Amino acid sequence: MSRQARIRIPDGVYHVTTHGNGDMMIFEGPSEKWRLVDLVADTAKEFDWSMYAWCVMGNHYHFLLKTHDDNLSEGMHHINMSYGEWYNKARGRHGHVFQDRFFSILITQDSHLLEASRYVVLNPLRAGLVTTPQEWRWSSYSTAVLGAPSRVPLRDHELMGMFAQEEAESRELYREFVQAGIGLKKPDFLLTGRARQWAESKRRAQSQSGQDVAPRKPVAGLTPDMIEISRVVSLHQQGMSLRKIAAALGISHMTARRYLALNAEETKP
Repeated sequence: MSRQARIRIPDGVYHVTTHGNGDMMIFEGPSEKWRLVDLVADTAKEFDWSMYAWCVMGNHYHFLLKTHDDNLSEGMHHINMSYGEWYNKARGRHGHVFQDRFFSILITQDSHLLEASRYVVLNPLRAGLVTTPQEWRWSSYSTAVLGAPSRVPLRDHELMGMFAQEEAESRELYREFVQAGIGLKKPDFLLTGRARQWAESKRRAQSQSGQDVAPRKPVAGLTPDMIEISRVVSLHQQGMSLRKIAAALGISHMTARRYLALNAEETKP
């Protein structure tokens, strides 16, 4: 059977993952992990990729990135071939190091970007390797939340800008968002379908009625209303009451309740 062609577009955002051949622990030690991290940093620069999130595990890795040219396959081939050659030489072995093909998902709905970044950095917790995401040194979490230096240049300002304009506040809200994802069985992609339509119709109604609309610039296609819904849902998942959420975000109790209802309607099985 012929392989299914990959969807490849310029300026595409992808969640990419690759496993070791037969799930071999090809990144078992710190030296192997850092070798891959440095290789990814060089490749991102060479191929003009924007990295949103990344995580290196023992037998696989995850990247969330944007390609500005149609070069995802070429860049991934470079990473896997270069690492495979180094790995085999270091161990005096021959044969495949990675599984046959890398796996990629094109992020076509902008509202999935935050959830995808959360999914990537929570991998070590789901595997039971750590109890908090900051304990894992081989991910983008500490850079995004703490502003720590990263060997892989990160476009974290775009993710953080979805929560707030002030840097400290945005990093704290992102930390809360990631924290709210711990224990979830599967990615809870928010703000699709009905919720997205409602937010957009509300925005149009405000504009047509002449109401002042906050001049917050949407990032990656998210309107401020969509971001606000995501923030309400995230805080509510952490156990915060609707009254406290409304006070913290500067919205009415009724608006906070409506946001939760919209999300609950969209995520019904």
